[in-house]
Amino acid sequence: MMKKINLFIFLALFSIQIFSQNNNGKLVYSAYLNQASFNKNISKSKNNKVKELIESQGKRKYLLLFNQFESIFKQDEKLKNENYKGKIDLVSIFVGKGSYYYNLKTKELLNQKEVMGENFVVECDSDYNWVFIQETRKIGNFLCHKAVTTKTIKTKKGDYKEKPIVAWYTYDVPISFGIKDFQGLPGATVLLNGYTITYSLIEVKLNSLDKVDIKKPNRGKKITEKELDQHLRENSFKGF
Repeated sequence: MMKKINLFIFLALFSIQIFSQNNNGKLVYSAYLNQASFNKNISKSKNNKVKELIESQGKRKYLLLFNQFESIFKQDEKLKNENYKGKIDLVSIFVGKGSYYYNLKTKELLNQKEVMGENFVVECDSDYNWVFIQETRKIGNFLCHKAVTTKTIKTKKGDYKEKPIVAWYTYDVPISFGIKDFQGLPGATVLLNGYTITYSLIEVKLNSLDKVDIKKPNRGKKITEKELDQHLRENSFKGF
């Protein structure tokens, strides 16, 4: 029995050592509408088409690719147009356009996207004030820990509101890269409930034989989020 235990400990330590050396891989997430945030509007809406549109939304796949110090979060290109031809894809709209690049050493977060026919590299703020809750739950095969924060969003009226974000992360997948701009958790995000979208981890692939080459976005004008917002306001009526 002692030999078996020692062998198990050796294999566990060996796996951790190999992971720390290579530290690359891929996490696959399923993204779908957070129905709780839409139920109130659905019940009040008298437009059956609005109800049907929200209730007909499916799930979309997103990839988190990473190496030792960098990551990219983006939609799975293979499934980007699958089953959504001629339909309004609310999930992709709420998740947002383009890809998110994050550098663990410099804390630089960039969103590469196209807006109104122009390419931009948007400098994003990833400094979320996470509050770590003494609560755990089992999600799939992972023991997960709870963390909460808020995200400031701009409403249609032009004012700002704080929306709650709830994340469940695990030390079983020892990486510090997150979904989109939701960085700063001490383990892989297994479930994240945003104000419109829920992200659920469905596949983990660590230390693949192929090198994960992460390229820092450089296609387009580098701009801050505030500058982009101002640019869109100034150019939204051009051509009309």
